[in-house]
Amino acid sequence: MVLYVFGSAVLRGTMGVIVRGACNGAAASYALVRSACGAAARGPPQPHDELPRAAAGFLASLALALHHPPAFDTALEHLDALAVGRSWWARLACLDFAQPLLFYGLPLLCDQVDRAVRTEKFALKLMRDRRLEVRQAAAKLLTGLMHCRALPDEDHTIRTLMRSCRSKELVERHFGVLGLCAYLTSRPYSLGSKLGDVLAELARHTSAPDPIPATIRSSLAEFRRTHQDDWPKHREQLTEEELDLLADLTSPPSYCA
Repeated sequence: MVLYVFGSAVLRGTMGVIVRGACNGAAASYALVRSACGAAARGPPQPHDELPRAAAGFLASLALALHHPPAFDTALEHLDALAVGRSWWARLACLDFAQPLLFYGLPLLCDQVDRAVRTEKFALKLMRDRRLEVRQAAAKLLTGLMHCRALPDEDHTIRTLMRSCRSKELVERHFGVLGLCAYLTSRPYSLGSKLGDVLAELARHTSAPDPIPATIRSSLAEFRRTHQDDWPKHREQLTEEELDLLADLTSPPSYCA
């Protein structure tokens, strides 16, 4: 109990230093990130919830803090280490931390190719996680990176994802499908140049084992929702084959013999 209270006090005190911007606290605070991700992880209800709240507040303040280039590089190093942690709850918490950190630091991320490469590898690694919840959260991060055009070579990434879709291993196959669905949802009000290829590949997997079909249905429902207002304009940009594919994928399944 004493350690529990002490940990909460340390995290809240460090959060105060970060919020005030004192002593360039962002870089030094990364020594606590691994412990904070473990404490903020979504697990069974705890007898005392003060520590998870303190950890979540600390991570949120650090993610939104001003990062100079060396501090941002330190952040990427810690994300790499967190991605191989033993606790899947902590890996999930590190993705929640990474989202605001990376998008508030987008100018730094895009300033150097090696930072963009490391960030993409981080997202793709966790999209291959053995836990479904982690894979889904990592796919949201990839969606944001694609939306912001932050990937170093998106065409190469799409080719990698399509190869993974043909894998016989379920997690690897789901990784590929999640990535292609991320491409769809990363263009909420436009059509990507690879849309036809992506739809054709997804059509191959509508009868695959769970959770692949549910992933495809969810992504296409979101695609349909975000494109419906300007659909007449979008429709003109698609070929007849692409329109047929989209109609087949978005039509409800028929149970008639």
